[in-house]
Amino acid sequence: MFIVKTDRDREKAMDPGSIGLPENLPNLQLYFLLVLVYAVITPILLPFVLVFFIFVFFIFSAVRQHVCN
Repeated sequence: MFIVKTDRDREKAMDPGSIGLPENLPNLQLYFLLVLVYAVITPILLPFVLVFFIFVFFIFSAVRQHVCN
């Protein structure tokens, strides 16, 4: 329950916002491409990158679930 005084405040409080996918997806694609290129050269990076992408997946799924509900 939000405590609001006007209809505009109510609309602002109920607006979930955006996860910014058009701004963030190209960065993630670049990271993925760099991982594919450098995984052949330095395979020691793979576990760290895997942890990074798992972390990003959970963050985006939690934000998406919050935005959709």
